[in-house]
Amino acid sequence: MKLNDEQLRELYSYRSSCVSYLRNKTNCEQNVAENLFIEAVIDLGKTKEVEEFAQIREVKTFLIRTCYNHWKRMQYAKKRDLKQENNIAVYFYEYKANRTPYDIDESLVEEERLSLLLNALSNLGDKCKKIIRFFYYEKKRMHENAEIMRLKTAVVATTAKYRCLKQLRESVDSMKKV
Repeated sequence: MKLNDEQLRELYSYRSSCVSYLRNKTNCEQNVAENLFIEAVIDLGKTKEVEEFAQIREVKTFLIRTCYNHWKRMQYAKKRDLKQENNIAVYFYEYKANRTPYDIDESLVEEERLSLLLNALSNLGDKCKKIIRFFYYEKKRMHENAEIMRLKTAVVATTAKYRCLKQLRESVDSMKKV
């Protein structure tokens, strides 16, 4: 859908009311609310069933509702990411608790390796943590990772995974030396 200057100005006039509504309802920061408004405008532009701007009823309501829905999805994703990071730590501590006395010699080496890995994982950026978690922990395919991470193709996701694993290995290696 293409908009002329007048229609764009009309959309922009809704910005302050959408941003203030979202800030009051969710207590989010100003820049987050503004970014969500931009995403809502983009969603409005992607709406396929609407061919003309004049046909859209209650544009302001659409924008506010879409901003709020984007905010809810963002909160859910943050909560899910935190839960996944906690699951890795829980797995590590359950592993430590369930070993037998006969495994102690072997498990000391494994425990040290797991500890190094957890420390190295915590040093990675959010993007790398997500890519590694999606591929290895959630067993998602690369085209799914690309879609979730908003990367262009699965090849780009594979390259990103390779770079993240390289960073992880380098981080583990530097921790071993210390």
